[in-house]
Amino acid sequence: KKILQIFSSKVKTQKQVKFLIRGGVPPELRGKVWWACSGANEKISAALPEEQYKVLITQTDAMTGTSIANDIEKDLMRTFPERINAGNTITVDSLRRVLRAYALRNPEVGYCQSMNYLCALLLFHMSEEQSFWVLAALIEDILPANYYTPSLLGGRVDQQVFQSCVAWKLPQVYSIFKSTNTLLEPIICPWFLCLFINVLPLSVVCRVWDCMFWEGSTVLFRIGLAMIKSKTKEIIEANDFIKIYSVLKVSNSKTYSFELENRDSLHNSSTSNPSTPPGSSMSQGHSSGGLDVLQDFGSISRAEHLINSAFGYRWLRSVPKAKVDFLREKFLALLEGDRNERMLAGKCSSGPSGLSTALSNTKPANGGAAPASPLSTFSHRFSGIFRTSSAQ
Repeated sequence: KKILQIFSSKVKTQKQVKFLIRGGVPPELRGKVWWACSGANEKISAALPEEQYKVLITQTDAMTGTSIANDIEKDLMRTFPERINAGNTITVDSLRRVLRAYALRNPEVGYCQSMNYLCALLLFHMSEEQSFWVLAALIEDILPANYYTPSLLGGRVDQQVFQSCVAWKLPQVYSIFKSTNTLLEPIICPWFLCLFINVLPLSVVCRVWDCMFWEGSTVLFRIGLAMIKSKTKEIIEANDFIKIYSVLKVSNSKTYSFELENRDSLHNSSTSNPSTPPGSSMSQGHSSGGLDVLQDFGSISRAEHLINSAFGYRWLRSVPKAKVDFLREKFLALLEGDRNERMLAGKCSSGPSGLSTALSNTKPANGGAAPASPLSTFSHRFSGIFRTSSAQ
């Protein structure tokens, strides 16, 4: 409750809040903390009468039969099927209403696959209306622009920035990716679009989101780097991209794809624990809204080490927001420039999927060698960009 007391006080001590949030928000308070950190309250205050959730949901039935409504319907039953409509957890109707209402609020985005998971996780912790506004804050304010528009440009930019951070912070691993022509996009795309849902155990995802709502989307890069660092030994031992894929995308669980390592792999014993105070909520089992996010105590322990790795290692603490924003701006210009060049040359369609098709096309032409991967294509441009950003 100390977190909420700090939020309600007139003088906010940001370091104190950050320390507490990194230590783990108790599940019964998580919805309140996410609401307070997201800026959703400001969005609802600034909304016009016709933009209010209660007004929008009166229009959702009229969407039935539209392409957006059909896309939403396809994903509803795939979203946490073991939890939706089970006991006192959320219902399919709630999820449908929030997703349709947001599509009405933001026609430029409409609906994108993976938003169903984001919305469901919010509904596990708060009401429908609160989930709607936090989802709006997440898509419109916390994440970069165009993350979930048809072009997915914001997400693609972050994937390139992340690969740049791998080259910067994990050069040995990056050199292996490059020498084996390993495309990271198929692996890291769901990391960023789903914000680690279905990639890490839900208990760990909630911890990541705690930090993301308070510290911003730069947290996603730190977590991703810590995940790859935990697999350094296996990646070095792998000699082809298939083995590397199996290292980064194979889990014994049916609900998440990345297998967290034990303490020795993730957290060096000599590294201090800067983020988890004694008696942290992560050592206690709580439940919220029927979602026992801390029921997997093995995941709880591994979550501690992942979070501590992301925020404890000095080399990861030096991934500042200013540098990430700089790289985002540069890669956005590169991606948009490449798209324009390909469109002018007639090598890709003018539709929103054209850039994706062009970037993912690795099929050899006329029996020749396969074209350079997006990773290698951008790496030589990145080297100049990064030297510039490092000098700032």
